[in-house]
Amino acid sequence: MTQFTQTFLLVTFGSVLSLALGLLLVWQQRLFHRFQLYLVAFAAGALVATALFDLLPEAMEKVVESGTALETPFIWAAAAIAIFFVLEKSLHWYHDHTGHGPEGPVTKAVVPLITLGDGLHNFIDGALIAAATLASPQLGLVTAVAVFLHEIPQEVGDFSVLIFGGLSRVRAILFNLLSAATAYLGAFATLMFSAGATSFTTPLVALTAGAFLFIALGELLPELIHKERGGVRTVLLTATFIFAMFFMRYLGEMLGV
Repeated sequence: MTQFTQTFLLVTFGSVLSLALGLLLVWQQRLFHRFQLYLVAFAAGALVATALFDLLPEAMEKVVESGTALETPFIWAAAAIAIFFVLEKSLHWYHDHTGHGPEGPVTKAVVPLITLGDGLHNFIDGALIAAATLASPQLGLVTAVAVFLHEIPQEVGDFSVLIFGGLSRVRAILFNLLSAATAYLGAFATLMFSAGATSFTTPLVALTAGAFLFIALGELLPELIHKERGGVRTVLLTATFIFAMFFMRYLGEMLGV
């Protein structure tokens, strides 16, 4: 199986199938709202574990092999966190000037912006999966699993905003499919950019680790902290987060990452 085929299949799993499962959950709103925060907690744990136990160690191995400075992967990871912070702030600015989703007013102007923002998000997801696959197919699979888990609640939220923005369910699905397709563009761009240049693999893997850490620690965990402030459910969410880290670590070891 060629590297391009492997990447195509992993992107399909990570971005497109997560959209399909997310849309199924939209039709089961009571079930989704009941387990939404647990999905977020599991996704956060999966992203942290993938970054710390799989991606950064892989980048460190390649740095040692090439004789590059040992701090290089951490510099790239820090750069990714800074880049994603700027992107996230920019997208929040657009959202604040157009609507607030299901819990507040939404105008039709938010529909193209949501599609554009989700398209950029999926483009980056595709690039991250491709970058990990360049290092090894096993690492690509672990990364695709992490993307899959964090995309599910994201897709449900975007779909809900599009519905409240005045779209029919069919058109909302089409808009989501359109934005999901950009994951393939991100993967293709990454593969073309790195073709014949193995020196780009280490920065790409480290950037992926930084991106995952930002998403988990800058977006997902704060959501849990703001919505849950003590009680049995907080303990269960914490346990879910920890279990996800152990699960992803076990998955990585099983795949030989």
